Amino acid sequence: MNILNRVSFAYLKKNKTRTLVTIIGVVLSVALVTLVTTLAASFHQLLLNDAIAADGDYTLVYQFKTRTEEKKEQEIRNDKQVAESYLTDIFALTTLPKQYMDNSDVPSFGQLIGVESLGFKKLPFGKLEGNLPVNDHELLVSTDFIEQTGKKLKIGSQLSLPLVTNFETYHSDSSIEEYLAKFKPTLEANYRISGIYQPSQDTETWGRVYKFYTTAEPLKYSHPSSLYLRLKDPGQWQEFKKQHSGKELEDVVVQLNSTVSQLQGNGAETQNNYTNLMLTGTAAVFILLISLGSVLLIHNAFSMSINERLQQFGILSSVGATKKQLRYSVLFEGLVIGGIAIHLGLISGLSLVYIGRSGFLILLRQMNEPELLAVVSKLPIVTSWQVLIVAAIVGFITILLSAWLPARRALRASAITVIRQNDQIHFESKKIRTSWLTTKIFGFSSVLAIKNFKRNRKAYRSTIISLFVSIVLFIGTSSLVMYVENSIQTASPIEESDLSFTAFRGDSQSILEIFKEFDQIPQIKSQGWQASSYVMAEFPEGSLSERSLREKNDSTDEKSQKNPMQMIAILGLDDTTFNSWSQQLGVPTTDFYQNDSFVGIANSHLSYYESDQKKIVSYDLLKSTTPLTLALTGFIDEKRTVLNTHLQLSTYTEKEPAMFHTPNKNELYVYLPFSQFERLKESIPEAFHSGNDTTIFNYKILSDDSTTVERSMRRILQAYPSIDGNVVNNVQRDRTNRNMLTATKIFVYSFISIIALIAVANVFNTIATNINLRKRELAMLESVGMEPRAIYKMMCFECLLYGTKALLWGLPVAMVINFIIYKFTTSGVEQAFLVPWQAIAISILLVFIIVFVTMIYAVHKLQKKNIIAGLRSQ
Repeated sequence: MNILNRVSFAYLKKNKTRTLVTIIGVVLSVALVTLVTTLAASFHQLLLNDAIAADGDYTLVYQFKTRTEEKKEQEIRNDKQVAESYLTDIFALTTLPKQYMDNSDVPSFGQLIGVESLGFKKLPFGKLEGNLPVNDHELLVSTDFIEQTGKKLKIGSQLSLPLVTNFETYHSDSSIEEYLAKFKPTLEANYRISGIYQPSQDTETWGRVYKFYTTAEPLKYSHPSSLYLRLKDPGQWQEFKKQHSGKELEDVVVQLNSTVSQLQGNGAETQNNYTNLMLTGTAAVFILLISLGSVLLIHNAFSMSINERLQQFGILSSVGATKKQLRYSVLFEGLVIGGIAIHLGLISGLSLVYIGRSGFLILLRQMNEPELLAVVSKLPIVTSWQVLIVAAIVGFITILLSAWLPARRALRASAITVIRQNDQIHFESKKIRTSWLTTKIFGFSSVLAIKNFKRNRKAYRSTIISLFVSIVLFIGTSSLVMYVENSIQTASPIEESDLSFTAFRGDSQSILEIFKEFDQIPQIKSQGWQASSYVMAEFPEGSLSERSLREKNDSTDEKSQKNPMQMIAILGLDDTTFNSWSQQLGVPTTDFYQNDSFVGIANSHLSYYESDQKKIVSYDLLKSTTPLTLALTGFIDEKRTVLNTHLQLSTYTEKEPAMFHTPNKNELYVYLPFSQFERLKESIPEAFHSGNDTTIFNYKILSDDSTTVERSMRRILQAYPSIDGNVVNNVQRDRTNRNMLTATKIFVYSFISIIALIAVANVFNTIATNINLRKRELAMLESVGMEPRAIYKMMCFECLLYGTKALLWGLPVAMVINFIIYKFTTSGVEQAFLVPWQAIAISILLVFIIVFVTMIYAVHKLQKKNIIAGLRSQ
């Protein structure tokens, strides 16, 4: 260690407070980078784990109709790109004996599926009771099947099943009765129930088609099978699919595990890719903001340290030390600080993750938040050497830049100038003049404050820059949070209802009878339903917005340009739901029940995924919200004709009925009471696809016990085999989206708190140090008779100058950052430009509070010291 390094080391030990503040700054920087990267990786892994639990752990699945493609199947499995593969094989069907089924009047059948041992570990069986099958005489059955038997069967029960080994694939366009009539059992098999699994969405068809899993039998029959593959590099799935294609696989269906692949960054171009992009992009922006704040914090610490030592550097230069040696001595200080702080930062960052997770769990238990508790308790802590190296490198580069730049700038002056310190204050008389109005309003103390501010700009610049960056960081982070939340809610909307039933085809009267039976289920808290159909309508000239004309009117016909035609969706809400909704909108319900006309509520705001632009677009179809009359069209003699029936749009809203949110809306939506909807259909059947009933019914439910309600709904539907539709448990389906939104909120609000902490520490450190450097000036003012009250008044006016100037620079730059973030987020989801007014108000308030509190604290601390000691300080 040379003499200059020893001097630097001695300075670090002597100025313990300054050294400690700098070390804390570096520790904070490294810890926060470690924290953000670890949390981003952990939340990503949580979403991936949820997706695997819901959809299975595989990249591609090849669905073979028969076993005739066995040779090609083996070729695919032996490909070097395949990391894991497993086969499931529907080797038999069984008609379920009536003694097992609770409802003996309705036939049901089961698929017996052989699964290779790896498949049991990778397929999504959900919550499992009992054990997995260990031989081909044991079965894994679903909870739905156990419920349908009236719980007559349980783990360990014996099943005697008639098997059909030569069959065709079941298609929902034929009834189960017709399908089962084609086949005759060829053998009888006995099985023992080894376990019960929770089926995933659409695993069973209304409780009538059940899946029974056992170990894979020898593949000796010609029956359907599915080959699941996990690739070593999932990003190469498209190339792999192209490689294994051709005439031999024309009838083979190849499907991508889209949700898992999208979270791995390898999915197809869909709107769901935006979720993964937002998580990665948000983490990157957060790391950039943290790095910026940390660089400023550490830079200020080194800058003020060097300002304190300018005379020391001048003396060392006068006795022969070169500028290069002095710069290296400053870098040596940085290396010493970095050697201590980087290790502490890495440990602190990881500790914060574990401690924060544990503390958050305790808080959620006390707050009785079971949903959030379930998400956080499943959060895996993902750490890797790459994350730690990135955090260490960021900290190391931050230290080098923070030490090198102020040292280089400070050592430009000559040794005699630095020793005499006559370059610290440089001014011209004209530039420090103050207004007489300022003197009259604020007094002599304000004059001193303004003159100090003008003559010593360098000393104040670090404080203003510190405040400026803190303002930009806080508002920028708040803007990012605001846009990210809006984007996720748009790209991955969460269904408001807990359960929904959609009927695609069937007799309307039968569907309404089903709805009446649904209404009697005791666990339902509230419910509603709607019918929807599509018609073409002619819009008045000039009623469509310019954006909608560009996007949706491709016709060059003069009449179509003048009176454009558009497809519109007509939705008939059940009268009770419609009346409640119209009252919420403040519209009299009587307006919509007229016998001589059809009046509806319109939602003209469109939002849908545009594949050409690869983003979610959003705009208004109509130019204005004035009442409008649409002419409906229909086919007469196979020619589209404008009908005499008109539809009046009297009210416009973007607020959709409760539970009936539509995420992808690319037509005008017009809502009518169901009674009016039926009357409209009866009056102009030619408008509704030449009289063909294409009405789709949706029944929505809110319930605290969605699983029980779902089973009751499936049991009711068994009595209506002609109705084509499906029941969806939205609570289970939207788990990933809910977790994503929850994870994002936890992540970003924690980060705002951290950014606020950096800002406060930065401002406090800068102001307190600058005042400490002015202790000789304040002691001189006190020695010539200036009272402490006048000094406080002067310093408070300086605070006002600090805050005002920082806000004048910070707010415009923050709005520029807000606009850049807006452009970044709208690359995937179109949304309106928003101004974070709340964050701006908080910033203005906090800037003045922090500056005033810090100033008063620092001055009060200085005034406790002796005046003589202050005058003699260097």
